[in-house]
Amino acid sequence: MLKYPNIREQNWPAAGLRHVVIFLILGLLFCCNPLSAAPLALTLLPHTSASAVELEKNAAYTHWLTLHPVLRVGVVAPAHPPFQVNIDPKDFE
Repeated sequence: MLKYPNIREQNWPAAGLRHVVIFLILGLLFCCNPLSAAPLALTLLPHTSASAVELEKNAAYTHWLTLHPVLRVGVVAPAHPPFQVNIDPKDFE
């Protein structure tokens, strides 16, 4: 007749749990390292330039703006990421 080992005699779950807790703590220490969260100075290179738009200020526009103090603007996102790495790793366009 086969005799299966008693798990309580081996103290397996407690030893395994200890290892899991140690690996979790070490993983959190490496993930929360303040050196890895240091900000990088990057330069944004635009493809198009935007110029200031002069609006015609008249009574109708002023009245409409007083009735609508919040303006909502919609932006279409492209299907690809908006930034690509240029030759210099600190420049994005």
